[in-house]
Amino acid sequence: MSKVEFYTYPSCTSCRKTKKWLIDNQVIFEERHLFRQTPTVEELKLLLTLTSEGLDEILAT
Repeated sequence: MSKVEFYTYPSCTSCRKTKKWLIDNQVIFEERHLFRQTPTVEELKLLLTLTSEGLDEILAT
């Protein structure tokens, strides 16, 4: 089973809601603190290739 990589910032309300949803739905995930484990340029490029609408699709606002 594949694991979701979840970039989070603990004081972010959307991040806390998403984490709760992942746990409640028994989704296996690895939590990465956005500022302590900053994604590399390569990771960001990969994430963008998986979207159809760019940053708006992967950032909670």
